[in-house]
Amino acid sequence: MSRSLQDFCETMLVLHGRPEAVEDDGLAQHFVQFYGLSASPDLEEIRLLLDEYHHVACIQPGQLGGLSAYHYRDRRRRLNIEYAATDWQGRTEFSIVHECYEAIHEGFEELEPGYHAQRSSSNLCMNPRSDKFAAAVLMQPEVFTAAIMETGLDMCSLRRYFRNRSYASVAIRTRELFRPPFIAEDVDFMIAIYDRNGNGNPQQLDLFCCPEDFYVSCLVKTPGIRLSKSKAHANFKSYLWPRRLFSVVGEKPAPGFIVDEVINEDGPVYYQEIRFDLLGANAMSLLARPVHWFGRLAKIIVVAVRQKDSYLLEKQLFRLPWSVKRDPVHVS
Repeated sequence: MSRSLQDFCETMLVLHGRPEAVEDDGLAQHFVQFYGLSASPDLEEIRLLLDEYHHVACIQPGQLGGLSAYHYRDRRRRLNIEYAATDWQGRTEFSIVHECYEAIHEGFEELEPGYHAQRSSSNLCMNPRSDKFAAAVLMQPEVFTAAIMETGLDMCSLRRYFRNRSYASVAIRTRELFRPPFIAEDVDFMIAIYDRNGNGNPQQLDLFCCPEDFYVSCLVKTPGIRLSKSKAHANFKSYLWPRRLFSVVGEKPAPGFIVDEVINEDGPVYYQEIRFDLLGANAMSLLARPVHWFGRLAKIIVVAVRQKDSYLLEKQLFRLPWSVKRDPVHVS
C-alpha cells in the first residue's frame, strides 16, 4: 500500500504531538522505516520507493541553472522534486532527501496551526537541519559507525563506501556518530579538509601547487581536542594542541607543517607520535593524505587522534600502497 508524505506527517504528529518534539535524527529514522528504505539507499532505490511505489513525489532531472535541486507542488498538489541533471550521483541522492525534509516541514505547517519551520533569513531554505536529515537517511548509524571502525577514520574510503558523498558531509557525520552510545567509548579526533582554490573545476588546475593554494574548508573535532588561542606564540600548556600548527575554517595551512610535507612528498605522511610536553601526556598521531582529481592535487585530508588511539590510523595505513612515516617529534 502506498503512503503519501501527508500520511507520514500525520503519523509523526500522532507519535510526537508537535513537530518540535522530534529531532532530525529521529525524523530520519522514522522516514527510513516508514518508506522501507535500506541501510544504504541509492538513487535507484530512492526513485523506486518514493516516486514509483509510494508516489511521495515525482522525482526527475532538470536544468536548474546552478541549483542542486528544488521542489514545488503542481496544480494537483502533487510534490515534484527536480535535481540537477549534471550532478554526480552522491550529490543527487543527498539533494533529493534534503528536499524531502523541507517538504515534510511544509506539511507540518499545513497540519499544525501555529507551527513555523526554521528557515534561513537569506534564502528561506531549512539548512543546516535539512542537510543533517539527509545525512542521517543516507549514512545511517549502524552501518556508518561500523564502516568508521573498519576503515579507521578513512574519509576517502567512507566517501566511496557511501556512494561519493561530499568529504565534508562524511566528516561531519563522523563527528556526530563516532561517540557513545554508537561506540563503546569516547575517541578524541580532529579532521581537517584543505581544499585547493579553484577546485570547482579540477581539470583547470595547474599540475604544480604550493601550500598557499590551499585553505581549510571543513574542520570537525571532538570537545576533548582543544587548541591554544594564539597563533603567534609557542604553546606552554600541554593539554592544548598548538594553534599555530592547526588552521581553522577559512585559513591557509600552517607553513612548514603537514600540508607542505604532503605536497613535497606527493603522497601520505604519517606521524605516529607528536608530543606537546616531555611526558607525552597529550601526544597525538596524525595522518595526512592527498586527494587527486584528474591527476591534479585537489584536496588534503588531515586526521589526528590521541596517540593511544593510533591503531585507528594504522588501519588506514595498512591499506595504503605507500606512505612516508616520520619519527616522533616534540613541538610547542
